[in-house]
Amino acid sequence: MTDRVTEMVLVLAQEPSVGLFRLQEHILKSLPDLVDLKVSFQEIYKKCNGVVYDVEYTTSPLQGIERSSTVFGNVESLLRQAIDASNQRRADPLLPQSSEPAVESQRCSQADI
Repeated sequence: MTDRVTEMVLVLAQEPSVGLFRLQEHILKSLPDLVDLKVSFQEIYKKCNGVVYDVEYTTSPLQGIERSSTVFGNVESLLRQAIDASNQRRADPLLPQSSEPAVESQRCSQADI
């Protein structure tokens, strides 16, 4: 009976050591693979961030052009109103007519400057 108790005490005393040894063995086998995976994921993350930056840098001018379409629409509307007002002014016989040569002389004097 003392032999069995001694054997049981030895097994219980060595059991944590064996478990820690197996744990250390597993860590030593799997750690290099995990480190390689971490490094590759970091490289992929950097590349993805670069691509995202490139896409945002590329799309921002396009978004600016898209936003400017409303401004150009407003300019077009104002130009149409100005043309209509000019046509109405020319058609109205009661209003004094502006002389086109005066505009030409202004253009020439501005071009000379």
